[in-house]
Amino acid sequence: MKLVRFGQPGAEKPGLVGDDGVLRDLSSVVKDIGPDTLSPASLKAISEVSPSNLPAVTGHQRLGVPISGIGKFVAIGLNYSDHAAEANLPIPSEPIVFQKAITWLSGPNDDVMLPQSSQKSDWEVELGIVIGTKATYVAVENALSHVAGYCVVNDVSEREYQMERGGTWDKGKGCDTFGPIGPWLVTKDEVGDAQALDLWLDVNDRRMQTGNTRTMIFNCAEIVSYVSRFMTLLPGDVIATGTPGSTGTVTVDGAGSSFTNSGLVVGSFGTGTLTIQNGGKANTYTSYINTGTTTVNGAGSSWTNSGNLSVGNSRAGTLTIENGGAVSNVIGWIGVNAGSTGTVTVDGAGSSWTNSGTLFVGNSGTGTLTIANGGTVSTASGMQIAALAGSTGTLNIGAASGLAAAAPGTLTVPSVAFGAGTGRIVFNHTASNYNFAPIISGAGAVTVENGTTILTTTNTYSGATTVNGGTLAVNGSIASSAVTVNNGGTLGGNGTVGGVTINGGGVLAPGNSIGTLTVGGNLAFGAGGLYRVEVSPSAADRANVTGIASLTGGIVQAVFQPGSYVSKSYTILSAAGGLGGTTFSGVSGSMPAFNVGLSYTSTDVVLNLLASLGAGNSLPGNPQTVASTLNNFFNNGGALPPAFVALFGLTGSNLSSALSQVSGETATGSQQTTFSAMNQFMGVMTDPFIDGRGDPVSAGSSVGTSAYASPDKPRSATARDAYAMFTKAPVMADPFAQHWSVWAAGYGGSQTTNGNTTLGSNNTTSRIAGIAVGADYRISPNTLAGFALAGGGTTFSTVNGGSGRSDMFQAGAFIRHNAGAAYLSGALAYGWQDITTNRTVTVAGIDQLRAQFNANAFSGRVEGGYRFVSPWMGGIGIGITPYAAGQFTTFDLPAYAEQAVTGVNTFALAYASRSVTDTRSELGLRSDKSYAMPDGIVTLRGRLAWAHGFNPGRNIGATFQTLPGASFVVGGAAQASDSALVTASVEKKWLSGWSVASTFEGEFSQLTKSYAGKGVVRYAW
Repeated sequence: MKLVRFGQPGAEKPGLVGDDGVLRDLSSVVKDIGPDTLSPASLKAISEVSPSNLPAVTGHQRLGVPISGIGKFVAIGLNYSDHAAEANLPIPSEPIVFQKAITWLSGPNDDVMLPQSSQKSDWEVELGIVIGTKATYVAVENALSHVAGYCVVNDVSEREYQMERGGTWDKGKGCDTFGPIGPWLVTKDEVGDAQALDLWLDVNDRRMQTGNTRTMIFNCAEIVSYVSRFMTLLPGDVIATGTPGSTGTVTVDGAGSSFTNSGLVVGSFGTGTLTIQNGGKANTYTSYINTGTTTVNGAGSSWTNSGNLSVGNSRAGTLTIENGGAVSNVIGWIGVNAGSTGTVTVDGAGSSWTNSGTLFVGNSGTGTLTIANGGTVSTASGMQIAALAGSTGTLNIGAASGLAAAAPGTLTVPSVAFGAGTGRIVFNHTASNYNFAPIISGAGAVTVENGTTILTTTNTYSGATTVNGGTLAVNGSIASSAVTVNNGGTLGGNGTVGGVTINGGGVLAPGNSIGTLTVGGNLAFGAGGLYRVEVSPSAADRANVTGIASLTGGIVQAVFQPGSYVSKSYTILSAAGGLGGTTFSGVSGSMPAFNVGLSYTSTDVVLNLLASLGAGNSLPGNPQTVASTLNNFFNNGGALPPAFVALFGLTGSNLSSALSQVSGETATGSQQTTFSAMNQFMGVMTDPFIDGRGDPVSAGSSVGTSAYASPDKPRSATARDAYAMFTKAPVMADPFAQHWSVWAAGYGGSQTTNGNTTLGSNNTTSRIAGIAVGADYRISPNTLAGFALAGGGTTFSTVNGGSGRSDMFQAGAFIRHNAGAAYLSGALAYGWQDITTNRTVTVAGIDQLRAQFNANAFSGRVEGGYRFVSPWMGGIGIGITPYAAGQFTTFDLPAYAEQAVTGVNTFALAYASRSVTDTRSELGLRSDKSYAMPDGIVTLRGRLAWAHGFNPGRNIGATFQTLPGASFVVGGAAQASDSALVTASVEKKWLSGWSVASTFEGEFSQLTKSYAGKGVVRYAW
């Protein structure tokens, strides 16, 4: 139970603080907490009361002395061994007993009233024993049965009155209010072991005393027994059992503040505190931090020692240099004597500890030095860690092992030597590139917990190196140290290490972005141990093992750098002592679109790299062709530029689109455009619909009557007049009379062809426009010959692939022979084009690629048909001409190459020369119907035919200019083999010899839609 007395002085009430921390009023149970209340029976009765049945006390309450009616206040002096040691006093053979005046009592939170002229008031925390039953000459073993409980006593003292004015201690110990007690009395049943209680005292939130009752010289039972021999102890009497070690504090605060001492001990026997801050300065000769703490905090704050500095000379000392503080001395010691503990932390940018001599971290005791967050420690004569046998020394770069990593500091020292004790260096920092340059020697150990630490010198230390986390890069040598890499740790570098063990989750990563690590001994991988190698186009990381390499359970991780890769085998590990028949359990981290495998010799591990772009992506024809070309190029020893390697990082539709883009399909567009252009030119030149060509040739200048079909009834007067122009009274014709006509025509059209998903071709569109002129000459009454010249241009484009254009010239000649109602015609034509193609590749940047070249085309056509007049719809005569035709066009493409207009030419293609012939047949019907007009004749004509192409494919051979020999064939949008041809035409012939005609033509199939038109003006004489 926790028993209290609350209320104003002289009017306190009894109370109880329950386990819930609520203060409850005990007035209904007892009148007060005094001598009568402390008997076992009374305490038992109180304990049986449920706190919840007691009224809670609300509001802020003053707490008084927890026991009323105290008869005696007995105190024990020098009862803690650490207190005796700090005072440099011998351990007393029996308790030192004195008494304090009752008037010194006060509540735990009451003001302490200092005596007039007091200058050296002090405080001491003590454990108070509260007597519950009368005790006289009690034995030690029965002494605690007379104890009711315990409380805390603050033994306030005026040291000048006590120690410097002679006489007894009463005048320094018994001043009014010098005895705060409380805040409560804890009954002994809840205390348990009274010799295992921590004691501490804070002044203004600063810890001034710490201790534990286990260091009492005379324990509680011995004290009660001893005092009862000399005076009767009554219920309510209090015994203060002595105080643990005391403290001393010096604060040097602010610029201009200084502290000068020829010899300084911080905490000689008690706890000392020295604080230098905000620009304060301390100047001493030889200094010791024995049982105490020194802090040098802030820029401009300094502690200058003209002699040596010892931290933890014989006990526990701590030095903290932070936020730009500075400490300097000759020789530095941390953990000087056996049993001592010294701790130094240099933390923060600008913080420094400068030693003009040697720095010892753990001389005979235990020393720890931590350098963090940009702090600097320097020595001129080197550092020794764990110098003597039995000592322990630890150097922490960043933070101690097991703590959260911190940014590292800098150690400027030529060498670090491990001595005969247990020494260790811990790297537990957050830096990604921390260089540790001092030479390490001796038998100590190195532990890496976090961050990347680089050892650059030739070190000879023989203790173990353990990498528990972070990375240790050995670019120098630790050949005398065996290395163990545990889960989360990485060992790398291009220097030399001793034997190496890689446990599960640990990583061996030789090299520094391609390099070789030498293992001076055996190498062993545990299950799940990783061997990480970086691979570049020209080399790979490698480990050379002087002993045996045991690989079982290890896994290779291959990490590929950007660049132009050459298909080759990389030797990634070589063991002079052999592999012992072991192999890695697998390889991971393969490069996208590459297959990575391992092969072995008796001593070597070889990494094999094969390209497999497109594998598993089900690519259509063109993209797969390009992918296979790149794979073959690489796997046969070719080097892929970085831009091509970017393709290997793509998958699915992204990969398919990119490969289609680089395939150069646009180049196939000129083929179909040329075939269409030549076809239209041939159609203009040989059009049987043009005036006179489709009619059987009669004598003289007359035209045969078959050009006009009329019903079998008398003609009207208008019809007779019009027809009379062409059918005058028969005369003897001159069979060799020459008959000329000239004409001019404009023609053009567009065509769209669907791509093929399986082939991987894209939709293409072409457009043609031209102007032609020509002349016809009647060689004989049944034979007509002519020629034509044309000029124009074309454009073509491929969806997502690019576009092209050309300027063209065309020339041709034809001959036509009629035999009655039958005819046979033939024609030849030539075409020349100046072609430009443009395409943009965005796989790795934006590259605009252009090609310019000239090409030739040759066409020929043979057509035959027979015209007859058929009655139609009530006897109206219509001319019907079944016909058959064959046509070819040969397109001679030269070899040409693309150039980069913007960007680079990495994906530029060179195209092979090619002669491609498009041959097709036509089978169909032509029809005509003429109407007499007052000034001439109007003729309507039509055509319906079936065309069959014998070479519908459109492809071209290409080679990547930057990949010699990487050739492939790309297919463009193919034409349908069969298509329907339709034509509609209207012609007007005037009596003057002029005529005009307009024609629409269409070609339709499952893949193609083509629309064309032409207009002709003709004059015949």
